[in-house]
Amino acid sequence: MSKHALHDACYLAVLASDIADATVRSEVELFAYERRDENGHPMFDTRQGASSPADLQRVNNAIAYIERRGTAAFPWDMKRRIDAPTLVQFFDKEHSDER
Repeated sequence: MSKHALHDACYLAVLASDIADATVRSEVELFAYERRDENGHPMFDTRQGASSPADLQRVNNAIAYIERRGTAAFPWDMKRRIDAPTLVQFFDKEHSDER
């Protein structure tokens, strides 16, 4: 593999990762079955796709990606409900004013 081809492959991998990081939460929010918790906050069922089995596969892929990337990669946290681990919720991280 030439240096140019290797550079292009690395750039493509970084680009794909950036796109995935930016859109993975919306994959869950759009394609998982949405419920509400006791306070009215959205939670998403990872066992049920919103419309089809293909939606469920998208949700499962997104959840796997989020879990493998880890919380440091995103400006939000995904948490599984303790009482129902197939339900996930997203919480924006607090921003500190440390400068």
